[in-house]
Amino acid sequence: MTYCYKSISPGYAYYLGFKGKGEVGCIGQYYDDSNCVGNGLGPEFFNIGGTGTSYWSPSWIPSITAYGTAHSLYITCASYNGAGALDEIFLNQGSSTGF
Repeated sequence: MTYCYKSISPGYAYYLGFKGKGEVGCIGQYYDDSNCVGNGLGPEFFNIGGTGTSYWSPSWIPSITAYGTAHSLYITCASYNGAGALDEIFLNQGSSTGF
């Protein structure tokens, strides 16, 4: 699954998380345009490892502040070796993890 979030505010903190089971994870990268196709800013981040559980469980990381010229965020989530599933994904600005 891939998604381009087109409304990033530079300098604000964002949380990315998901509810999944098995071996799943998400990776994101900020872009300097509003369509996730310009210049990628910095290394990939939001690298969330799989939940590793056989039941639905939440996973998230501490907030990541958007780069000064960021205007979009490209998110890719996947199951590793077909051994997992995603139920929900969230991206919050501010101080809430969503769960």
